[in-house]
Amino acid sequence: MILITGGLGFIGAHTAKQFLDAGHEVVLTRYRVSREPEILRKYLGNQAKVVDLDLANPLETFDIFRQYKITRVVHLATTAWGVTPAREFHTNMVGLMNLLEAARSAGVSRFVTTSSLAIYASGSQATGPFFENSYHSVEVPLHGPTAYKQMEEILALHYADQTGLDVRVARIAIIYGPLYRTLLNLPSQIVYSIVNGRPISKAASSHYCDFCYVDDAAEGLYQLSGAPQLTSRIFNIGAGKGVNSEEVVAAAEKLGLNSTELAQVKSVINWNENDYMDTSLAHNEFGYTPKFDILAGMADYAQWAKNESLSGKS
Repeated sequence: MILITGGLGFIGAHTAKQFLDAGHEVVLTRYRVSREPEILRKYLGNQAKVVDLDLANPLETFDIFRQYKITRVVHLATTAWGVTPAREFHTNMVGLMNLLEAARSAGVSRFVTTSSLAIYASGSQATGPFFENSYHSVEVPLHGPTAYKQMEEILALHYADQTGLDVRVARIAIIYGPLYRTLLNLPSQIVYSIVNGRPISKAASSHYCDFCYVDDAAEGLYQLSGAPQLTSRIFNIGAGKGVNSEEVVAAAEKLGLNSTELAQVKSVINWNENDYMDTSLAHNEFGYTPKFDILAGMADYAQWAKNESLSGKS
């Protein structure tokens, strides 16, 4: 059985669906949330089991591995925004160690932990394209969660070296698509401006242009978890190319964004077209190939958002 921490969240639910559609059984953890994503509803209680888990509690963690006979792990859970520094540390660092220990004890075949494109920005001079062996500084980033992603990578791979547990790291790009509720990135804001007139915020500005549709990222995590032989330990999971400003504007215009918001889109684009993660390592080792360009991704996302709006869930 596959354990997906944070399995009811945005990326977690889509990743779970990849496993479920392929016939696997999954255990999805949650912490103080009650949502049941529509895309998983037909599986819940059957192929998919939902369990409450505080990652900082080692007894709860070990019990889940024993009860469900976990064979693989995809670790996506992280802290919510605004928690105390102590809670952030216990969930991210102590929680990761609890999972690693439980996974080793249970003899899992692979442990995938997730990191972020943002670690490449640790140094102020960082420019892309970014490869898995690209230099990044140990400076603490202004974006707090990114600091933990750096530490989690180091801890997880050090643990693997010490114990022999098969640990792989997936560095994930800027993800957009169905179930993304915070709407912080530009593709998501464009979609919701088209669907319900929501104005595009200047906060949608980004220094990176690696916009990856959630279905592609989820498939990459699924492939990484089950790939039979891997040489590398760290893999970039993203769009595999930079999206230039003309592509974004053309896609937004084609999908029906009004002229006022289109001007706002043009005003917030300030990225370097080369600031994206190269995904050739993932392609070469386990066949990862993104299927959605920016137009196809936003079109699919917009159709989902329209359906949700019509059903009264928006």
